Amino acid sequence: MTRRWLAGMLTALLASTAAAQGVPTLAITAGADQLNLSWGWSGICDSTRRDPSLVCEFRVERSPGGDTCLFTDLESLPDTERSYADATAPVGEKTCYRLIVVRSDGAYSSYSNVACGTAGSPATGPLIEKTFTYPGNLNTVYVVANGAYQCERQTGATRQLRIKLTSTGQIVGEVSVENPTKDVPFILGCEVTATGEAVYLNRVKRLMAAP
Repeated sequence: MTRRWLAGMLTALLASTAAAQGVPTLAITAGADQLNLSWGWSGICDSTRRDPSLVCEFRVERSPGGDTCLFTDLESLPDTERSYADATAPVGEKTCYRLIVVRSDGAYSSYSNVACGTAGSPATGPLIEKTFTYPGNLNTVYVVANGAYQCERQTGATRQLRIKLTSTGQIVGEVSVENPTKDVPFILGCEVTATGEAVYLNRVKRLMAAP
């Protein structure tokens, strides 16, 4: 009887904490009239793989006025989603958010970090440039960081320019480009403005992503 009871308790404990194995990481970017949420999550809804009927969702909570003690439910999204645009965020007022993963059997994760932003005041950063030299015949990634974003030039087989959210690694823009010339320096620039993020090659804009 004792062994069965312990086995049952262990199964219940594993089930109740399965959704907590991955805690979401939340980031906010501001638009002209909305706040854009993006997040990363590495959890598995049915980590024991014993019940394929289990379903997880992200529950988005919002706190007005930057008060991190007054969170209320805003939206529920399937666990395949990694972004949400809050078009009801009050313009000019600091608003905070957090996420929790909720499973269909009642299990849930820990809360994500609290992330805040103000609609109507996108974060901007001046053009930042760095000079690199490609040695040739290598798969290399060159990175210039600018605030919440990073601009990348991938060389070799991939040959991509990319703009990513630094906090989550989410790609917000990419385009194929030529490889650099071997042993010839090139300038990689990264700019964040109110109208979007831009990547420059040798001071020519090659990629633009909307905020």
